[in-house]
Parts: sequence; structure tokens; C-alpha cells
Amino acid sequence: MPIPEVVYVPSRYPKGVSAAAGPVLVLTKDNWDDRSFKSSFGVYLLTPGGQKELGGIRLIAGKEQTTSDVLDGAPPATPGGRRIDLGNRPFLSLGTSLEYYKRLNELLPIQEDRDAVLAALHDVVYLEHRTPHSPDLSLRSGNAFRTSLLRGTEELSAYGQARQILFSSELAPDRFNFTLTYRVPQFAADHAIQFRFDPDPSGPPNVSVLIGPNGTGKTRSLYAIVERYLAEPPSAAAPAPANFARLVAVSFSPFERFPLKAAPGVAAGPGFTADARYTYCGFRAGRDASGEEVAWRHTSEALAKILRDDVQQVPSHRRPKFASLVRVLGEALRAEKVGVLVELKRDAALPPFLAAHTIVDADGTLYFDVGG
Repeated sequence: MPIPEVVYVPSRYPKGVSAAAGPVLVLTKDNWDDRSFKSSFGVYLLTPGGQKELGGIRLIAGKEQTTSDVLDGAPPATPGGRRIDLGNRPFLSLGTSLEYYKRLNELLPIQEDRDAVLAALHDVVYLEHRTPHSPDLSLRSGNAFRTSLLRGTEELSAYGQARQILFSSELAPDRFNFTLTYRVPQFAADHAIQFRFDPDPSGPPNVSVLIGPNGTGKTRSLYAIVERYLAEPPSAAAPAPANFARLVAVSFSPFERFPLKAAPGVAAGPGFTADARYTYCGFRAGRDASGEEVAWRHTSEALAKILRDDVQQVPSHRRPKFASLVRVLGEALRAEKVGVLVELKRDAALPPFLAAHTIVDADGTLYFDVGG
């Protein structure tokens, strides 16, 4: 199929458009505001053999915030509707969900036909795969691309996964593999770890695990990936380990040093800053408090709540929360004695379940014994 002509109809259906002279793509109006961008359209493919509804897209043109206003003012087209004549404006489109690309595969099983439709619509996934130097891709660095085309989780999923649907036979299975080389502090030699993500029929397809003794550099290797990913700019000596669409560091330890965010303005691939593609999830809540401080604060607040709930609310038939705390910490910690320092008035009355765990240090300090 040749690249079809694209026309616009300011209604919800492709009324009055003829495909007698060849295939026509019809964009239909969607009144969804798209955070003031007005970039949503329905897409129909008309051929002499019939009509196919392809689904929904978002389309941005140049620096215009209201794409539909630009198209509403376009002159009439020969097959009907309005001519998509954007002059020298670059434009990009993206399916509103992954279902759009799955539907393209079903309705247009021939690769050349799909390519013709995607080329006519300046689809961003198609351009990145077929013509990565297209000037239209410059729009990825603009606010419209991030705010409108990538406005939600479905759009992000479409952008991240459509390539596997559209061009699965052309993608090398080892494209995400890389070797990470880095130096652990106080080690004389480099660590070199091969990360392999090509399909393994004997194991889970989406899970990889680093296993090794303490102190051998497992966490440090993950930190090195983040550090390399956020480097500005990648170079031959320190290339980016892989072109990940997004990197998320999840750490349940307050002592790890994963960056909370990227340095301002650091680039990470075309049209993005690293901060937009890197997320830290963990104990460390800000640059003003260390992970240890945050962890101790949460711990002390949790302990205080346990004691407060037990003193004020525990029914006589329910086991106190403090007893569960003693049991869990006793199993987890292998210390000879574990105590929690508390500040109580000397004449304070203690419930029996707490009094049984109260100890007094040699200097008169009061502790709760929680394990050992």
C-alpha cells in the first residue's frame, strides 16, 4: 500500500471522504481537552475495499498548543475533509494505548501497509525505529510531547512497548545485554559483570537476580548502573550501559547511597532529562536528612505507637503488640541483649506486660528488653 493521504474531518466520524483514488487516512475530531493541547483524534483507514477504524492517537504540530484549531483552519481536500497541511511544522503522533498498535497489527498484517500508515502519521515509535534522525523527533524535547502525548500510564506503555509489537521480527534478542565494568572502593581490580536479558526459556522472562556473599559488590554494581546512567555526557570511555526507557531504584535500606534524583539538566537520551527517566523509591526522603536519620525517626515513631496502642487500647483478650515485637526482634537479631531506651517518669505505672520487660541499667537508665 502506498503512503495514504491524510485528511481531517471536524466530526466524530469520517463523513464525506472518498477513497476512490487510493487509500486515505481520516483524522476525526475528539473534544477531549488534553490539558489544553487538544491533540486527540480518532483514526480511520479508508480504501476502495472498505473502512477500518484503527483507534485513537494524539498528534502535536510544531509549537502549537491546540492541534485541532490548526486543522480546523485547513483548506478543503480533494477526497473530502480538510487537507493536513502543516507547512514546515514538524509533527508527531502516538497511539493513546498499546491496543492501538495491537489493532494495527491485526487489521494490517503486512508490514509495508503498517509502515505506510505510521509514516503518514509521523508516528514517534515508527520514526525512532526507521528514521531516528528525522527532524520531527525534535518535538520530543518540548512540553507538548511530555504533557500531552505521554500524559498517562497507557500512553507511556504504548511509547515504551509498541516497538516490540510493530517490529518484533527486526529486534535482536540480545539488544539489552551489556557488560558493566567498575571499581569497588578498596578493591585492587575492576569488577566486570555481564548483564544478559535475552529470553531464557528455562526461567522467568522478566526477572534477573544478583546473588553473592556480602561485600562482593552486588549493591555497588546496581549503584554503578544508576551512576553511569546519570553521567553527563556518555562517552567512549564511559558509555551508557543501555538505553533504558526508565530506571527505578528501590532500596529498603537507609544506608545505601542511590541518588535521590539526577543533577539538573542532565541529558539521558533524545528529548529527556535523566531526572524524567530516573526514580528513587526508599527511606531517604530528602537531601537534608540522611537515610539513617529517617530510619531512626520512623523506628522511634513506630515503637512509640506500639506502646501507646498497647497502653490505651489493648483488650484483655488480645495479645499486646509489644509481645509480637519482642518475638520478631528476638528471631531477627542475634545480639546478646537488645533494649529500647525510654523516657518515663520514675513513678509511672506500667502495665504488667510492659513491666515484665523493664530493666534498669547500672546508671539507673530505664530500658525495655526486646530480645536476647
